[in-house]
Amino acid sequence: MNDIEFIETLKQKRNACDYSQSRLAQELQISRQNLNEIENGKTKASKEMKHILLHYLDYCNCTQPFTLTIDYLRVRFPTTDALEIIKNVLAMKSEYFIHEDYGMFGYEEQYIYGDISVNASKDSSMGVLLELRGMGCRNLEYVLQARGIDWYYFLSSCIDYQGVFKRIDLAVIDMAVCHYMKQFPCFHITYLSHHHKQKCILTYIPVICRKDILRTLVKNSI
Repeated sequence: MNDIEFIETLKQKRNACDYSQSRLAQELQISRQNLNEIENGKTKASKEMKHILLHYLDYCNCTQPFTLTIDYLRVRFPTTDALEIIKNVLAMKSEYFIHEDYGMFGYEEQYIYGDISVNASKDSSMGVLLELRGMGCRNLEYVLQARGIDWYYFLSSCIDYQGVFKRIDLAVIDMAVCHYMKQFPCFHITYLSHHHKQKCILTYIPVICRKDILRTLVKNSI
């Protein structure tokens, strides 16, 4: 692509995104004057700058450039019955879990399936703590897929059992990687951005869900 073709492509992509020069320059942390001179051919953009400008606009104009998936989840339930959580929330068979007479985070015992752990205590104030680490989230996704449900449904089930979300980590994955790895994406960044602008999502709550789930998560997290 020569310089003339680059300039025309840059203008077309920027207009397609409905971006002003000021907005694009601000988001890329360059001066608007510099961007204006590039578009007017007064300043020649470097190969790196061309790549940054065009690829950034490609992502801005894409409806689903990236997706988010849950990479860590910790939920506490107001019960001392760990087997109930395994059966009714995880919808897994308890015999698949290894029982240990010690637990994490001060709990007395735990049931382990890979990176899924269900910690229990006789102390009702501690309840049952469900922890899903990296691969534990991926393992649960196979269960969710087999049941024909998704993360939304699972999070709703946690809420139905009065679960308190102690921690949720989200990982950003490329849609191409997602397809290649056959992962189980749950939330789109564009959806996150839109609802944040609509003030439906608070920045300190690290999760994006349907509005009804989000309100409950906010309420239960306080």
